[in-house]
Amino acid sequence: MTESDKLLANAERLINKNKLDEAQSVLDTVIGRDGRWHFIQSKLFFKRNWLNECRKHLESAIELEPDNEEYRKVYDKVISYGQSDGAFTNPYSKRQMGNSDLKGVCAEVCIGGGGVCCCEAILQGICDGL
Repeated sequence: MTESDKLLANAERLINKNKLDEAQSVLDTVIGRDGRWHFIQSKLFFKRNWLNECRKHLESAIELEPDNEEYRKVYDKVISYGQSDGAFTNPYSKRQMGNSDLKGVCAEVCIGGGGVCCCEAILQGICDGL
């Protein structure tokens, strides 16, 4: 496991614990931002309820790793959700969602990792977002 892999795994653990500022600090130290880095950054933005930023990083992840089905699947679900409620009508907005919105998207989108799916976690009240 490379140093970058260790940092990314640590960032994912922090995201799953909802320690978003700490996770961002770890992500900021990673040199060589590959598809996985962008995917993990998208998870952090999704938990912050910043769907446009999440979408942009998922697009970067897919561009860098076009054969990664996980990235494509999550992207499709995020786009579907964002379009269904108008979240992507203004590309410069940072849409904020309430808990009911998050529970709805949890039923559709699971940006998992670390062995615990955040969608399952929020439905059980373990985390405050995704």
